[in-house]
Amino acid sequence: MTKIVKNEQAGYFEVEDKPSEAELKAYYEKEYYQNENASYAHRYSPEEIAFKFSKIKVKASIAERLLAGQKQLSLLDIGCGEGFVLKAFQDQGWTVKGLDYSNFGCQTHQPEVADTVTAGNIYDNIDQLITAGQTYDLIWLDNVLEHVNDVDSLLAKCRALARPHSILSITVPNDFSQLQLELLEEGKISREFWVKTPDHLSYFTAPSLRQLLEQAGWATEKIIGDFPIDWFLTNSNSNYIENGQVGKFAHQSRVWLYNHLVKNNDLEAVAQFFESLATVGMGRNITGFFSLESAKS
Repeated sequence: MTKIVKNEQAGYFEVEDKPSEAELKAYYEKEYYQNENASYAHRYSPEEIAFKFSKIKVKASIAERLLAGQKQLSLLDIGCGEGFVLKAFQDQGWTVKGLDYSNFGCQTHQPEVADTVTAGNIYDNIDQLITAGQTYDLIWLDNVLEHVNDVDSLLAKCRALARPHSILSITVPNDFSQLQLELLEEGKISREFWVKTPDHLSYFTAPSLRQLLEQAGWATEKIIGDFPIDWFLTNSNSNYIENGQVGKFAHQSRVWLYNHLVKNNDLEAVAQFFESLATVGMGRNITGFFSLESAKS
C-alpha cells in the first residue's frame, strides 16, 4: 500500500517512496497520454473542448491582468500535454513554448502547435533553456507539480526561467481538503480516491500551495478554485466515487455549468467567484498565481 506522509516544512502531503526519474520518464513517454484515462482522451466532444478553453480563458485573464503593461508576451508551458494552452495563447499573439515527456497528446489534439513542443526529459530540457538564457513572462504548470519527483527543484528552475516581472501559474488538484476528509469521516466515500500513484506524488490544498511557493521565494498574487465537482459526493444519487455509473453525468454537469459561466459573464467576475471558492477550500483544482517582484518588496 502506498504510504502518504506530510511534508512538515511546507504542509503538503507526498508519497514516501517515490519512483525514480527513469521510471517516471518511461511511464509518461509510453503510457500516460497514449492510454485514455479520466483526465485525457483521444477524442473530445465539442462541449468538452469548449470546457478546456473556458478554463484556460479564466486563468489567462488573471495572468494578463497581472502582466498588464508588458508587450510581446511569451509563455512557457511545462507539461503542455495536449496543447490546448499553447493553442489558446498563440491565438492571442503570444510567443509560446511547450515541454513534455511526449508530444503524442499535442500531435493528437492541437497539431498546429506541435512544432512549439520539445519532447523528452522535462528537467533536461528546462536545463537547456536555462543554459541558453531563455526567460518567459508567464510560466505555466497545469496539473504538473503533483506529478514530479522533486517539487523544490522544479520551482527553483522556474525561478531561473523567470524575468523580474514574470508570473508563475500553478494548477494542482485540491487534495486532502477538509471537504474530502469530512466525506471520508462521515462514510459518504469509502476510500481516499484522490491518492493515485505513480501519477500523483504530491498533494496540495490552497494553504499548503501558498506556503510551499512562498518558501521557494515566490509571492502569492491570487489563488482560485474551479468547479467543485466534489459536491456531488454529498448525495448518494450523484456520488460518482461509490457509483461509477453516474460519473459521466457529474462531469457533463460540470462541463455545461463551467461553459455557461464563462459564456455569460465577465471573466473578472468569474475569476472572483472561483477565488471565493478557493478561500473556503472548495474546487476540484486550485490555481495559484505567483510573482517575484512582490516577493522582493
